[in-house]
Amino acid sequence: MPHEAIIFYSRLKHVGSSVYHQYTYSSIIKACVETKWIFVGNVVHCHILHSGIHPSRMVSNSLLNMYSATCLTLDNGSDCDLVDRVFRSMRKRNIIAWNTVFSLYVKRKRFSEAVRCFVMMMRLGIKPTVVSFTNCCHCDLCCIDLVTRIFESTYETNTEIWNPMISQYIQNNFPFKAVDLFLEAIEAEDVVTTNDLKFVSALMETSQLQYLEFAQQLHACLINKCRDS
Repeated sequence: MPHEAIIFYSRLKHVGSSVYHQYTYSSIIKACVETKWIFVGNVVHCHILHSGIHPSRMVSNSLLNMYSATCLTLDNGSDCDLVDRVFRSMRKRNIIAWNTVFSLYVKRKRFSEAVRCFVMMMRLGIKPTVVSFTNCCHCDLCCIDLVTRIFESTYETNTEIWNPMISQYIQNNFPFKAVDLFLEAIEAEDVVTTNDLKFVSALMETSQLQYLEFAQQLHACLINKCRDS
């Protein structure tokens, strides 16, 4: 009920209530995004600034999400500047904040800024997530060495990260590395569910390598997989 939440917040302000929990601000900002009442979100942001209380990380993440959403949907350059401003003002940035900014840069095709942002995040010792890695794979300026470093330092290991990395090796003409990574995915079967995309990618690579014996093993794995499903 986002509309009702915004109306209730407005009534509280109208009667002069000035004490709000950080969760209140975060919830109202999210409601503004859901209703696309961004002008109300701007007003709430002003209320936060005038309160004299430094916004919590939760509130800052909500503001980042709101301004990045409007920047992408409305192509509003000023909102992109606000994303940068909110991000710089954060005393402590978690991976959610970094991913929001990094994703915005990639989607806006500001690739040099995206790479700079990601390298800074890595230097600060913040572990990337699947979201971080996926965005990196869509960044045209990211070299294969950087993508590999990010892959190796990512927390999660699942199909969402195995597949793009195998594809990156294929696209950058590293067939042996693609096959080696595929074998790692097979060995991690208790963690990773091997899907058809990785089978197809690996079969493509074995055809390039003319590695018939390995291709036959993959074919056998695919047959067994079909029987089990």
